[in-house]
Amino acid sequence: MEVVDMQRKYYFKPCQFSALVLFMFLCVHPASTESKLVATALSGAELRTVDLTYNKLVGGIPYQLTSLATKQLTFFSVSVNNLTGSIPLWLGNASSLTGLSMGNNKFEGSIPVQIGRLSKLKLLQLGGNHLSGPIPTPIYNLSSLLYLDVSENHLTGRIHPDIGCTLSNLLGLYVSLNHFMGPIPVSLSNASALEFLSIGANSFTGTVPTNLGSLRALERLSLSENQLGIMEPDGLSFLNSLPNCSRLQILDIGKNRFKGKLPASVSNLSTALHHLIAGNNQISGNIPEAIEKLVGLQRLVMSRNSITGEMPAGIGKLKQLVDLRLFDNKISGVIPSSIGNLTQLRRLYLHTNNFGGNIPSSLGNCEQLELLRLFNNNLTGVIPREVASLSSITLSFNLAQNSLTGPLPSEVGNMSHLLDFDISQNRLSGEIPSTISNCLMLEQLRMGNNLLDGPIPSAFSALKSLQVFDLTRNNFSGEIPVYLQTLIFLQNLNLSFNNLKGEVPREGVFRNASAFSIVGNGKLCGGIKSLGLPACAIQVPNKNGSQLALKVAIPLVISFAILLTCFFLTLRRLNRKGTKTSTMLPLEEQFPKISYAELSKATNQFSPSNLIGEGSYGSVYRGILHTDGMMVAVKVLNLKQKGAAKSFMAECNALRNMRHRNLVKIITTCSSIDSRGADFKALVFEFMSNGSLEDSAGIKGTIGYVAPEFGMGGKASLQGDTYAFGILLLEMVTGRRPTDSIFTDGMNIHQFAKMAISGGVSEIVDPSLLSEARDEDNYDPNVGRSKRRSIPTEECLAALLIIGVSCSMESAEERMGIRDAQAELRKVNDRFFSVRI
Repeated sequence: MEVVDMQRKYYFKPCQFSALVLFMFLCVHPASTESKLVATALSGAELRTVDLTYNKLVGGIPYQLTSLATKQLTFFSVSVNNLTGSIPLWLGNASSLTGLSMGNNKFEGSIPVQIGRLSKLKLLQLGGNHLSGPIPTPIYNLSSLLYLDVSENHLTGRIHPDIGCTLSNLLGLYVSLNHFMGPIPVSLSNASALEFLSIGANSFTGTVPTNLGSLRALERLSLSENQLGIMEPDGLSFLNSLPNCSRLQILDIGKNRFKGKLPASVSNLSTALHHLIAGNNQISGNIPEAIEKLVGLQRLVMSRNSITGEMPAGIGKLKQLVDLRLFDNKISGVIPSSIGNLTQLRRLYLHTNNFGGNIPSSLGNCEQLELLRLFNNNLTGVIPREVASLSSITLSFNLAQNSLTGPLPSEVGNMSHLLDFDISQNRLSGEIPSTISNCLMLEQLRMGNNLLDGPIPSAFSALKSLQVFDLTRNNFSGEIPVYLQTLIFLQNLNLSFNNLKGEVPREGVFRNASAFSIVGNGKLCGGIKSLGLPACAIQVPNKNGSQLALKVAIPLVISFAILLTCFFLTLRRLNRKGTKTSTMLPLEEQFPKISYAELSKATNQFSPSNLIGEGSYGSVYRGILHTDGMMVAVKVLNLKQKGAAKSFMAECNALRNMRHRNLVKIITTCSSIDSRGADFKALVFEFMSNGSLEDSAGIKGTIGYVAPEFGMGGKASLQGDTYAFGILLLEMVTGRRPTDSIFTDGMNIHQFAKMAISGGVSEIVDPSLLSEARDEDNYDPNVGRSKRRSIPTEECLAALLIIGVSCSMESAEERMGIRDAQAELRKVNDRFFSVRI
């Protein structure tokens, strides 16, 4: 009889299995296979090994496989599949079985008594199923058994008291995550070769046998999540025998009912110990000073106990520590500076204790730290810059509920990947540093109950991932920033009890009154109706001051607009006359030429890290020209996009003629061949960190003043000039640039103004058009706008907006003519001001 050489990878269809009379080993590698496909007639086969592990088998084990229960079968595994039903009884007839592995499936019912017949069995792995009932008594008589795993089931009853005697050869016993009860059998000490004892997450009670120390080969002891030590004043005495377990690596006694003090013998545990978990008990007393001897510790968990005293300075000698959890105790004193020696530390939980003094600056040495929780203590002093600058902190930075003072260090901007930032309920003061804008990944930001002041900074506008934002009970002043309504993930906003004034936004989080709080700010107005706030005033009556402002400011706007129309008409005539004789050089010929290689070098080979935006016709990269060190923005055209080449030429022509304070300066262009030999076209702008190019790169494919048809390759026309005039007029009335950051998700200044014409003109008008003077004695916010003589002003502004909107229609055919616009402006002037122009 031959052995099939699996190294040669023989492949057979399931229908061919029955012909394999000399077949001894069957191993089906991971595949999408149903159990019926392998349930073929194997009557002629004399299989010794069947390994169907890690497949996608479903259904029950077919009855046809009964023929496998021969004297030759020594190993049978169907682990890690999706098999259901009960464990077949016929497996008890495979008398030569040494390994039976059926774990991580969905088997139900009880463990068959027939398995107790398998006297040669060394491995019985049934964990990770839905089995119920007790472990059958015959199982305890399988004296050859080395590994017994029935964890993660619904088994009940008690572990046989003689298990250590009858299964004395056990190397691993896994019964965790079941419903076993009763005491831990004392006889386990007879299984002297035992390496792994895992009985956690059951309902074991009583004391832990004090003779476990005789298990000198023990590497893992997990007793967690039981009711051990209940009603036992000295339930930790079993620890005194464990120093004999010189190979012990993991000791987990967490989530039990242990009381009393940790014995000093804990410090004599194996130096190989890397996990010591004793949290969620009722342990009292101090942390033993000699714990510093456990130099191999990687994880030390003693949280949620009643531990008192001070944190031993010797803890700084545990240089392998990755996870230190001492939270929810009564530990006092200072946090020892030696904690800075734990350079491998990733998570530090010291919250909810009685720590006092300063936060040690030596914590800044823990450059692997991902999570820092020191909240709910009595810490004082400032936040050390060394700690605030830890860029490794990504999960949580929580110093809340202390007595910290001073300003928030600007170094917090180094935590650019931080998710949760909480400094609430302290005594921090000063303004929030602008560097907070670097924390782009923040989802929760809590700064409430401090003494922070100044306006709510614009730096917060960069935190696009914010979900929870709390600034309650500080001294913030000024208006509620409009950008807060653009934070689309924001679910909870608390600005209550500050000194904020002005209009409450209405979009985004401000649409739902239950999602934000602004109480305790007495000078707010507007917002959604359910807030019940007074309406915001367009102007504040102050005898002649306001009227004088209106008589000067708005006529100036109208006058300038009329002059602008004259300019456009004159410019158009000149362009027509010079069409045939013009010798103006194209934009790409007006500046020093720049090569593709220079642009590639400036943008780090157009690295994704330099990308600042994408549009329909291309991408914008940040770069530094190596010739003069100038920072530039490079707009690279996507020439595969239909119309992109025409867009390039149109934009060149438009940029050549346009001059405006809100447009970034164009430096040059590049029309060349890239590194792959393909055509390459790019525009090079002067880079402005908060300018229109960066703000608009991803959402506005063309400049806000250029007519849409230019971006589609259209030729320059009078209608295009009219569009630019309309946009400029809207900018003068609203005070907002067409590239303003509030214009997102398809919104632009044209739509912004158009929506306001029907009744919300006062909501978008530039406040600088009106007088800032206020007569506090006569000001009554509850008086309606109409009673404050604001209707003529609104009508005037609405008329200007209508002209601006009509001139900036998307379709060139629908736009108002420039001469008509000039005539309409004169009508507005004559009607409201009678100023001769």
